[in-house]
Amino acid sequence: MEFSRINELDLIVDNTKYDSIIISKLSSIIPLTQLTQISFSHKSFSIGILLDILNCTINVHTLVFHNTKMFDIEKLTFKQKQILNSLIEKNQIKKLVLDIQYTFQYYKFLFNLCSKLIYLKIILPKKFQIILKYLLNENFKNNSQLCLLCILNTDNILFKQIQTLIDQEKLLYDYSIEIIGSELYLWW
Repeated sequence: MEFSRINELDLIVDNTKYDSIIISKLSSIIPLTQLTQISFSHKSFSIGILLDILNCTINVHTLVFHNTKMFDIEKLTFKQKQILNSLIEKNQIKKLVLDIQYTFQYYKFLFNLCSKLIYLKIILPKKFQIILKYLLNENFKNNSQLCLLCILNTDNILFKQIQTLIDQEKLLYDYSIEIIGSELYLWW
């Protein structure tokens, strides 16, 4: 059976059962190059799995992590580092959705991996300032296409804190910020 028109894939990854054969089995069912969105749904999985899958799905423009933690970021093998460097250059990911909090190290890893990122949807940790400063830092902005940030589970207090941080630190000069429901939208 082949699903020739499918362009989105929702993966529930089980590290204990994952191996590279899964990708070849998957590619016999779905033409991986036509996938434009991949969603990961599992409590945790290895960065190696992410790299293997993205390496075979070069046209993905949306990457979603539902309640998913990644591990092994500091234990990349030489081959995984080569794949990562290749993916940084060739991937087409423009939208990244993270509905769980990560450490700053993981955010940096994902922002680096998704170098063509335009839209980012995240949950900020309580100490959000370092992440926001990193995203709005001149060096990052000059090497990035990011222009829209959506922050989940926002209230008026966080809205004011973010607006004050941006204005006091002069992180952005020409920007708009708005809350819609429980989501804060910041664009520049």
